Amino acid sequence: MGNLESGVQQALAIARRRFPAGVDQDERVAVGGARVFVSSFDRPNIRYAVVEKDNAKAQLLAGMAGLKERAKTLVELVDGARFIVANRPLVLDEKAKGLLTPEARQLLGDISENLSTIEPWNAEATEQAVRAFAERKGVKLGSVAQPLRAALTGRTTSPPIFDVLAVLGKVESLGRLQDQVSSGTADHR
Repeated sequence: MGNLESGVQQALAIARRRFPAGVDQDERVAVGGARVFVSSFDRPNIRYAVVEKDNAKAQLLAGMAGLKERAKTLVELVDGARFIVANRPLVLDEKAKGLLTPEARQLLGDISENLSTIEPWNAEATEQAVRAFAERKGVKLGSVAQPLRAALTGRTTSPPIFDVLAVLGKVESLGRLQDQVSSGTADHR
């Protein structure tokens, strides 16, 4: 029970910092004196973490142009932006899971090594590196870009993949790639 209470308290602390209000947040969400039932949810294989993103707003603003091009409605815009604020490891949709075969994961590991050397990190530099990598491997760009998209966004559709790399930034992009390279089970959460 301590872990759940700690998680709730941590979430409320983040909410208080991000959304200060005159009304106590505990009272607003009515958890102050609520009983907590843990026994049916006490599963050692399920972990929850509240993670505060440092630059989510800046990332959303940077990615907005590419997101707007694809979205016809506000709901589609929000849905398309989900990958920017998603926590790692990403939960992959069924189509993305299908793309990340063992061979594709190996390719992601290889391209990660190349991408880790890129400075400065931007759409143009990542595009040059990915195109050169595909050429060296003797594969079409799509054979590299689609697994990249799946690993970085959890989906098979997104804004242009080089924009995605730029918006997520080097550390987050390489981390998401490593998550998928190192674990074929990260998508079964």
